[in-house]
Amino acid sequence: MTGFDEIVLQAVRDSLAQHGMPETMVAKRVHRVQKDDGTLCVKMDVAGVPPENVKWKVEGDTATLTVNYPQETNDVELRGLTVNTSIKIPAGVDASKVTMKSDNGQVDLDIPKAEYSGGHTPG
Repeated sequence: MTGFDEIVLQAVRDSLAQHGMPETMVAKRVHRVQKDDGTLCVKMDVAGVPPENVKWKVEGDTATLTVNYPQETNDVELRGLTVNTSIKIPAGVDASKVTMKSDNGQVDLDIPKAEYSGGHTPG
């Protein structure tokens, strides 16, 4: 994992923990995948949450995710929990290229590699 990836993944985990998700659940449900084009994809497992209970948006340099866990979920720690978190997009990342999607019980936050002056990408 590169320094960029570690910073982004830790920011997502910290933000979720600060906004209501128990840390044990963050560790089990949030992980990263590096795509072939260098894009970092942070994946969050929201299995059992109806699609209408997962809201997301990317505005400016902030990605916001709201997940409303139903009372009927199998995870006792998450029953009725609302996680509302905002993640600051790292410096050097073109925020207009950041995307978030929710499908089949998973939220994917895709963040292209940061480019800094001189056109190089941190590793």
